[in-house]
Amino acid sequence: MIKPLQVLCLCLVFVTATLAQGKAPLYGFTAFPYDLTLEALENVNTLVIDNSSLYAVHNMGFGDCLPWQEALKGQAFPQWIQDDWADIKARIPAGVPLSVHITPTQSDRYTLAYQCGITADEAGQMPQELIDKPYNDPQIITAYSNFAKRVVDYFEPDFLIIGIEMSELSLSHPEEWEKFAELMTATLERLHASQPNLKLSVEFVLQSLLLPRVAEQVKPLVEQLDFLGISFYPYGSEFGEYFGAPALPAPPAQWLEPLEWLRSYTEKPIAIVETGYSSKHRKVNNVNFTGDEALQAAFLKDLIRFAKEDSYLYLIWFVPVDYEKLLAKLPQGDTATVAEIWVNTGLFDSDLKPKLAWRTWQTLKN
Repeated sequence: MIKPLQVLCLCLVFVTATLAQGKAPLYGFTAFPYDLTLEALENVNTLVIDNSSLYAVHNMGFGDCLPWQEALKGQAFPQWIQDDWADIKARIPAGVPLSVHITPTQSDRYTLAYQCGITADEAGQMPQELIDKPYNDPQIITAYSNFAKRVVDYFEPDFLIIGIEMSELSLSHPEEWEKFAELMTATLERLHASQPNLKLSVEFVLQSLLLPRVAEQVKPLVEQLDFLGISFYPYGSEFGEYFGAPALPAPPAQWLEPLEWLRSYTEKPIAIVETGYSSKHRKVNNVNFTGDEALQAAFLKDLIRFAKEDSYLYLIWFVPVDYEKLLAKLPQGDTATVAEIWVNTGLFDSDLKPKLAWRTWQTLKN
């Protein structure tokens, strides 16, 4: 039986590619299982792996924790982390490029990740040297950059994301951004010094980047990156608005205008690290997440066009199969509520029947 936390936090990503041109973007989706069974995991893997050209690991399977103590002191990571890493590494096809995504914060994109415990189901004790310290504290920087380097040394990725959806920090806590940017800059510099060929980035939410204040504040960091990582779920406009991001217009301008803006924001290469569109309307805590199959297909068609025209490095569709069966088995609470947001973003329904957008996806192989 797969643990719910592992399902929600460990996303093994397989990406398919268009190989007609040397710089053609890579395309893919995570191998997110649609049910809490090994059969579901294998079915999803079978669905995508035959066409994969880039394999990626999203958030390292840790959820909201990091092994701060061990990274700071140069100690061995807890055995469960070592076992997870070994399992992940064993799945990576030989000779296939790898993208790994890590982040120093919890899912609120503000609070530092807590100390991992001796098992995956418990928290550890944060090192005294790191308690209540700001992002730019020298020992926070040392611990996080050490952790990032261990990830690089073990997995030898081609691409590394060192912060996930971090424009949300600028959006909600702008007073903390400069300290966080120092942490990112120091980590970038240390990794570049030891791994000059590694492509490094930080991931930003496109909707929050559309707020001029956020775009301006994070721009100095963006210009230090090897490429700009983007998270984009336009059907969730109301959710972004709740946190202060600007409202998106009705489709298709809902995605066309942000993608046009992105083209002009930076000359850095762009990668869509995670994206999706719901094929059903859902209301979660009085927030509307609109969508239908036709809109999903239209969004994907336009996104592929932008990816090709603007030479994106890659495009990852986050959920391949609707996971209503998985959702029904999750314990009721915040985790299950949050999981509702993406439940119908698959290109297949819960019975593994392809949706309209799957035909669009197939054009990527041509």
